[in-house]
Amino acid sequence: MKLIVRDYLRTLKEDRELDAILVDLLSELGMNVISRPQKGVAQHGVDLVAVGKLRKEDPETVYLVTVKAGNINRVKWQGDPQALSPSLEDIVDVYVRNHIPKEHESKPIVICCAFGGEIEQNVQESYDARIRKYQSQHPGIGFQTWNGDWLASMICDRFLNAKLFVGSQRKLLVRSLATVDEPEIALEAFRKLVRALLRNSELQDSVRKWNRAGRTVNLCLGLLIKACRDAGNLETALLGAEACAIEIWGAFVKQGKKRKKIDSTTLETLSGTNRLLKTIYIAYLSKLEPLTSYKYHLSLVVKGNSPLDINLRLFDLLGKVSSFGLMMEVLSDSAAHSDIENKEQLRQNFKQLGDFLSRFVCNAIRHNPTLLHPIKDDFCIEIATTALFLHSRQEYRFLHWWLFHMVDNIHGSLKNGMPHPCIFQSYQKLLDFYKDPKPFRKTALPSSELIPTLALIALSFNWNDIYERIVMLIRQDLSDTDFQLWFPEQNGEVALFMNETIHGVQLTNLPISNPKQFVEEVKKCCEKYPVEFFCRDSNVWLIFLACRHYRIPVPVHFWNAFLSRQENKNSVSKKGML
Repeated sequence: MKLIVRDYLRTLKEDRELDAILVDLLSELGMNVISRPQKGVAQHGVDLVAVGKLRKEDPETVYLVTVKAGNINRVKWQGDPQALSPSLEDIVDVYVRNHIPKEHESKPIVICCAFGGEIEQNVQESYDARIRKYQSQHPGIGFQTWNGDWLASMICDRFLNAKLFVGSQRKLLVRSLATVDEPEIALEAFRKLVRALLRNSELQDSVRKWNRAGRTVNLCLGLLIKACRDAGNLETALLGAEACAIEIWGAFVKQGKKRKKIDSTTLETLSGTNRLLKTIYIAYLSKLEPLTSYKYHLSLVVKGNSPLDINLRLFDLLGKVSSFGLMMEVLSDSAAHSDIENKEQLRQNFKQLGDFLSRFVCNAIRHNPTLLHPIKDDFCIEIATTALFLHSRQEYRFLHWWLFHMVDNIHGSLKNGMPHPCIFQSYQKLLDFYKDPKPFRKTALPSSELIPTLALIALSFNWNDIYERIVMLIRQDLSDTDFQLWFPEQNGEVALFMNETIHGVQLTNLPISNPKQFVEEVKKCCEKYPVEFFCRDSNVWLIFLACRHYRIPVPVHFWNAFLSRQENKNSVSKKGML
């Protein structure tokens, strides 16, 4: 395990990767991290400042940590202003003299050189000579080298030790890393590991234990991402990252509602998961985005034996991209209302990502006609998520075009006996239905969530042409279908993220043909089953992730605000609702 961790550390970048691992490690050692990496702020060589003890017998010490990525070669030693040599000089000459907090001035000071790899031989002599020079000039200052081997030992002892990994948990981690070329096996093992670490009754009453479990999960996720990158299988890493984000939030919600606010350590744990998720999303989608610019190119890369495979894979991809898009939109809005110094730069970064994802979605739909023909009724999850993302980007014209043609195609498929949305879940049943829908005419769509979802979207934006086509579709082809919508109940957030039991209520027999009555019933049910989500503001995007992950319809409450506005306004609202 130590070799795996050491190899992982060697690949980490300095910014928001290796330094994030060090923050978690120092916190796990019981230290108080009083200064973290910040962009745009003069740090005089110091990336982290922590106060505490490495060993019980040590005195309370101030650790000044400078962080560098990978191996220390000649360039990283003194080849540029950010190299290790000038960083050490700044720490000794400037930081130690002028920036040690007053309450810690009397404590011993240790300067630590932390890097994910090792010092190369042609640099080792210069490094040792420089440290000896500083020790002779400043006898009150200690120096330590935290190389990849030392860090790997500490991580294995603190994060991956036998006390933390009980029973088969260590085996699950090793299995998930060793089988990344077999995605289903690797993902199953990793999900079991994450749930074993987080679904622990002890976590509900201890913030410290929850933070420790969360940091351990983030480390395991980083190892999985590294293994998947080496194997060229980013989708397993992406699904593992999504599972981590959902499970970590679910475990937090179970005990987090007892707190009035999220403490900084917990926020750092959650942010660490989000950073890893964002990293793997960008790596995964960047490979696919060029294919969306050309007709059928995205469809052609799906390795399947039937057009059904293309339909299933591309709707799944559409849901992934839109979930990530909503994440970026929400974080952008959160950054705009924050007090951080570089919020404008953050907003610009989020805007660029939003443009990239919006272009991805629109081009994927435009150039791959299968995305106008949903074959599964539960694709209402992906369609609702995508509609909300396109709304957040104000892509109303394109959204209208997509929904109009989708309803038109569903109508034509039902009328001509072609494959149309169905409730089947097993691949074999879907394949049989796709080959010949006629024998399944009465059993394919006895109930539907998709049709009411499309009707809700059309009403939300006051698109009467789409709604009238839906009504016509119902009267001509779906007169025996029961139209339903799902509503979460009280404490629905815990149930949504943990998904341990059947939860929520189903509103049936919806009168879609009567829009006024349909809206009244939806509003009445929203009032009867109000949902106060704890993950509002910057974490609301997790709801869409959980819905897609567990195949649960997107809560109707997201559309209820639209319906209320449309009562007094006959045009599409441009105001964001997230």
